[in-house]
Amino acid sequence: MEKDSPDSIIVDTCSLLRREGPRFVRLNAERQKYSVLLPRLVYNELSRFVRKKMKLKSNAFYALSVLQDARIQRMNRTGKFAIADDEIVYCCRCVESAPRYVCTEDKKLRQRIAEANPTVHLLSAAQLLSLLGQEKHSALQKLCLT
Repeated sequence: MEKDSPDSIIVDTCSLLRREGPRFVRLNAERQKYSVLLPRLVYNELSRFVRKKMKLKSNAFYALSVLQDARIQRMNRTGKFAIADDEIVYCCRCVESAPRYVCTEDKKLRQRIAEANPTVHLLSAAQLLSLLGQEKHSALQKLCLT
């Protein structure tokens, strides 16, 4: 795997299905502050949700369209993995090319990443927008409207 920028971030499937994940990707694309890494299996899971899971279909479709609009490319496959979590942990394992951040809600994945590479910062979807200062921007917008 090639060396990524020191400010790279992986947003996993469950985080992209929440509204904060695609919002971060869209705002990040406008500001070009972080390099968003999209593991191939995360992309595949989102695509499968669009095709099969009615409850998550609109969220997955929205996430995929935001990723496409932001021109986020899937990562090259670095090995054979059964699930996206395995691919994400693999990306974090090598200290030289590990992302700086991983956004996930999955407690087991967080634990696996922390064991593989404790230098990777783990975020929840709610914390994700704070990387871009979105909360401050929203608060200022609300203040101006009143």
